[in-house]
Amino acid sequence: MIRKISVSLAKIEDAKLLLKIHNASVKDGYFNSKKLIIYKDHIEWFKKKLKSSSKIYIGKNSFKKKFGYVRFDEVKSNIFEVSLGNLPSFYGKGLGSLMLGKSIKKFKKRYKPKKIISVVKKFNLRYSISVRI
Repeated sequence: MIRKISVSLAKIEDAKLLLKIHNASVKDGYFNSKKLIIYKDHIEWFKKKLKSSSKIYIGKNSFKKKFGYVRFDEVKSNIFEVSLGNLPSFYGKGLGSLMLGKSIKKFKKRYKPKKIISVVKKFNLRYSISVRI
């Protein structure tokens, strides 16, 4: 099965998608935090992220349905930590790997980071992936 996706930089209208993914991840136990976020707090955080050195890419499937994000946060000068999330209805379809690969390619080409790092939680190791760039 050929899966085609696209990625593009996040816009303010993507705030609700990220909030939905975050709260679903909290409910499913994927974050250390057990606290659900309300829209009012989230939108303030999201606006700051869009103005910062962080970059957020939104994944869309072949039907243009937005399903996930890849975020690059600068942790040191020109060194970025990558994180990603999908809507639960898109888990297990391999779209996260595709989205990550396409986002890294675009990010590297445009922003020329010195290094990109990731932290994978122990319980998620079985889902660790290899992405060719």
